[in-house]
Amino acid sequence: MKIISPYKRVLFSILLVIVGYWVYGVYHYLSFQENYREAIKAAYLEKSQPVDEEFITDLSSSFLSMSSNVVYFNLNTFILFMLSIIFLSIIFYLVNINTDEK
Repeated sequence: MKIISPYKRVLFSILLVIVGYWVYGVYHYLSFQENYREAIKAAYLEKSQPVDEEFITDLSSSFLSMSSNVVYFNLNTFILFMLSIIFLSIIFYLVNINTDEK
């Protein structure tokens, strides 16, 4: 049985934390998007206009829509992007170490 060095254990722990934040980040994104849709519905109802569910879904789910910028481009998205870079860097580093040891 091969013993894993403490340095690799720390890297694996960081990977687990990153994956945990990804799960939280995606959950936060989906709940934020749903809250945004509810806010749009409330704004339409406040102005006594009819609420078209399909229009609101199209408005808030299209990546190219100006109305969905608040959903896609926020601090959470930036953190998820940076964590993906760190995650891939650690994976490539661990793969490189394992090939060098053989």
